[in-house]
Amino acid sequence: MIYSYANVSIAAWALITLFPVEVIQLVIAVTAGVVFFLSRNNRYVLATAAITLMVVCCFNQVSDGYDVIWPRLIDTLIGSIISWLAVFFILPDWSHRQLPMTFAEGLRRSADYLRELMRFYQEDNVSEQVYRHSRRRAYNADALLTSTLVSMQQELGHFRRDTELWQRLVIRSHTLFNYIAAFSAHRGTLIEQPSNQLLADAGNYIVESLQEVAQCLEQKQLVTDSSAEFERLRNTLEDCPSDDDERHYFVQSQLQSLLGQLEEIRRLTLELQVQVHGEHIKDVK
Repeated sequence: MIYSYANVSIAAWALITLFPVEVIQLVIAVTAGVVFFLSRNNRYVLATAAITLMVVCCFNQVSDGYDVIWPRLIDTLIGSIISWLAVFFILPDWSHRQLPMTFAEGLRRSADYLRELMRFYQEDNVSEQVYRHSRRRAYNADALLTSTLVSMQQELGHFRRDTELWQRLVIRSHTLFNYIAAFSAHRGTLIEQPSNQLLADAGNYIVESLQEVAQCLEQKQLVTDSSAEFERLRNTLEDCPSDDDERHYFVQSQLQSLLGQLEEIRRLTLELQVQVHGEHIKDVK
């Protein structure tokens, strides 16, 4: 950017030297002014170049325009440095920086939501107020994740990194939340069966795994590959007898669906970490 401003100053010097006639310089100044007003909102570099050219030509009408070039160049250099420092140190509000933490928060809130929901299937007396509070927090975190992704997609090109992977992750997070919400529609205590403990263990595993992925994102640690554990738990749930109990079968099928979403979230998160951090993230682990 600073290099462009230097070129503009050189161009301004060349124009007032090549066209010393006042009328031609006035035409150049008017044209540069029009370009400035047309591009000041969406093309900052072009607008600054145009206003620099206009100032030099206007000053050359009443005094020596050459005396304006160096002060203008130095002022532009100082302003560029101040702007760069402000953007990267004083106002670091880029959404792509917030997205990992927002995604981690969404996973934590979904885990809390599922944990409170599973209590309805295991205990007789569960606080409805605590459950509703956890559901509301999960819903708010899910909505915030969507708005953060939309904001990132509107940022400058070099800040919109790994957009496709983030979109897939956010979709999986939404799907996970919706599965949990559907899971809560028929909440109630399960009748006593030998497989109840297996269902409880599967629910606890999903909750702990979601919290683990969130912690890895927050601490920039590599998410471990748990495909073998997923396969073992999936097979165990498939072989779990339901004894023709409708609610028991519903819980079993919902946990299997949640397990599938969790597996994809872990896989996509690992893919994103390797793509962004490469081998360096393994040193943090």
